Amino acid sequence: MKVLSKENQQEIGFDIDCLPEWHNFMFKNGYGAWFSFVDDEQSFSSTCEELHEDTLKYLEDFLVIPRKHSPTNFKSHWTDSLFKIKRYE
Repeated sequence: MKVLSKENQQEIGFDIDCLPEWHNFMFKNGYGAWFSFVDDEQSFSSTCEELHEDTLKYLEDFLVIPRKHSPTNFKSHWTDSLFKIKRYE
């Protein structure tokens, strides 16, 4: 899992301020859609593959990031797209 912050968000062409402040993770699923979500657990251990399956079952737990606001410069495989959002030092 990578950390996405104001300092490095331009690397994937995304503005973390587009997400609700309480959403602390984002990822791309196997169909190419980007999602953000809240995880209050201290020991987050899901993979993109597990999250992809969860979006199919529990869509109400995720926020779909509109395509026009999705990362524009993410070049890796979708299974490497899990980011922890770091807003503050």
